[in-house]
Amino acid sequence: MTKVLNPFAFMLERREDRFYEIKTKPVYKNGEYQVFKYADKWYVTCRKNLIVTETTGIPKDLIEALVAGKEPADYSKHHYYRALEAYQDALIYARNVGFKVEDIQM
Repeated sequence: MTKVLNPFAFMLERREDRFYEIKTKPVYKNGEYQVFKYADKWYVTCRKNLIVTETTGIPKDLIEALVAGKEPADYSKHHYYRALEAYQDALIYARNVGFKVEDIQM
């Protein structure tokens, strides 16, 4: 089981759901990114142990763009920048609450 930080809960100032317990192996991995099925049709993508996206599918194209450091040309450009922002936000929240950022070992 791995504990991951959810920056979106911090941004929304929610006390619940700030941390998720990941109990499954990743369904997709590429570089520092791992995707976990979290519920019936819900996936979380983590960079290290920080959530950068919550989706209803596996965002392979987005992750490939993030790993390559290349902005997508299509509609997913917004998601690309939002994932980068989420990671930076998560680093700040992690520091503020004393959460250790590290690679996920499963």
